[in-house]
Amino acid sequence: MVGGHRAVLASFSDARINSENWEMHGVKLEAGVKAALKARVLADRRSSGIRFLAEGHYMDAALRALPDDPQAWVAMAKAFQAERFADPEIGKQTTYRVGPVAYELLANLNQAMQELNYGRRGLYVLSAAMERLLQEMDKDGPLTGGRD
Repeated sequence: MVGGHRAVLASFSDARINSENWEMHGVKLEAGVKAALKARVLADRRSSGIRFLAEGHYMDAALRALPDDPQAWVAMAKAFQAERFADPEIGKQTTYRVGPVAYELLANLNQAMQELNYGRRGLYVLSAAMERLLQEMDKDGPLTGGRD
């Protein structure tokens, strides 16, 4: 089992064991990233046998893998936008259950971006983080070996 797989399974396990610490938070992703996330979750449920895998586990894993430096988030977001010629297709708002670390990051994301004069662009940070996780998982192949 490799990095992205391990991170998602760690989030899944934490959500099951420490569910009282997980909270709902609104998230908006670029439409293509959201579609890729949905497809990955469905495929991983089939390949792993873990029928309770949810998009929130992947969001939690992606956010926990972010660097500690908000300047790095801005760089990731700008690279994400540049790959799409600064015109990503914005998806709809959704809500995910995430662990405490991811929740704290989500709760403070807009403020952190405003402090760096990059306000109202959290969508790109979140989409870049998720895209990075999904790309890592794609390189690692199907998620296997899980149980309900």
